[in-house]
Amino acid sequence: MSISIVFVAYASLTAGAGHVRRSSVLARHLISVGFKAHLRGNVELDWLVRECEESFDSVSNLSETEFFDVLVIDTYDPILIQRATEKIKSKFTIQIADGFTPLIEPFPLLWLEPIPPSDEVLKFTEVLGFGISYFPLRKFKRSLGFSRVGKEVLVTSGGTSDLETFNLLMVASQSLEFREIHFNFFTNKHPEKNMPLNWTVFETGQEMELVLAECDTVISAAGTSMWDFLANEFPLAAFKYSDNQKMNFEYVVDNKLALPFDFRNGNIKDVSLVLESLLLSSTSRESLTKLSSSILDFEGPGRFSKIIQSRFAP
Repeated sequence: MSISIVFVAYASLTAGAGHVRRSSVLARHLISVGFKAHLRGNVELDWLVRECEESFDSVSNLSETEFFDVLVIDTYDPILIQRATEKIKSKFTIQIADGFTPLIEPFPLLWLEPIPPSDEVLKFTEVLGFGISYFPLRKFKRSLGFSRVGKEVLVTSGGTSDLETFNLLMVASQSLEFREIHFNFFTNKHPEKNMPLNWTVFETGQEMELVLAECDTVISAAGTSMWDFLANEFPLAAFKYSDNQKMNFEYVVDNKLALPFDFRNGNIKDVSLVLESLLLSSTSRESLTKLSSSILDFEGPGRFSKIIQSRFAP
């Protein structure tokens, strides 16, 4: 008899997409090894709804009382956490967490940060696994292998619609040495002003993977998707928008997995120097990809499924 597992997560227009996407990666693997995997929670992004419908056995809002073997909660919303425990009856509950997750009850945790949880967390509850080895990473199709210089760049702001942050990057990209490089900008909000000729704007969505297949470099917010880009060995520059991206940003920069972008200091020269290293230095590009491939793998979902299977072993 297969084990039934339900993920509770949500994605609005500006937040939560990373939580739902990593749940969908876990669900795909779990279904492939015999689980029944379901999603309960509101998803407001059409492209992500389509992805969820392809990844889960069923998708619906959290409205009725239901019974599953395993409940997995992945959200920062304390109200949704409470509703999940009220509506879902399960034999075993896991909370996917990091330093910004409300720990309301001592559910066992899968801690998805690159460093261990604090002593306070360890005293509060059981940690089933933590760190990069458990990250549910996506493997992308790539038309191009390693390129010694950058020619096609994917730029993504994640779930934010803050376009002002990219003004410096757009201006810096118009320097003579970068004009032959093409930038593919994915955002939730289309810029109102005209974009530079070497920039193309896309709405965040599934089309990103098709464009990414033709890219050789990534500039990304330090959220969930950043780890996917690194695992697929893209030379990468990272930036942080919000407090929950700070640890990811500091980790990849300190461990030389990514170059740091600081858009907020208003210095065109600094941005240009990072672009030069990221796009034009073959030594820098090769170093970045070698380090990321030595640290990251795609086995996180398998490690997660073994945790669940061990709880139901006879």
